[in-house]
Amino acid sequence: MAKRGRKPKQLKTTLPEAPQGQPAVKLTLDCNNTQYQSSGETILTALTNLPLSYVEVKTKGTLTITDEKRTASKFYNLPQLRKLVANKMWKIIQANYLRTLLK
Repeated sequence: MAKRGRKPKQLKTTLPEAPQGQPAVKLTLDCNNTQYQSSGETILTALTNLPLSYVEVKTKGTLTITDEKRTASKFYNLPQLRKLVANKMWKIIQANYLRTLLK
């Protein structure tokens, strides 16, 4: 007798190709009276590409994120900004938050 139930799903063997060309996300951080710019395919890669270290963060700042269609800004105090630069887990959390700001 045949077993009842669903047929097993067929797995896709090909992966979608990564987009080529211009980066999708651009970040601008206004901090210490200077602008730091970064770009990447995703928000997380753009955050990790920021050319700023924990020691260089001295004041509060504003992070402006520009997608293909939208722009959003977020203000960070000094402890939050230092945490954003130094902590990888905090970058993931803030990347998810910034993604919801762009929707």
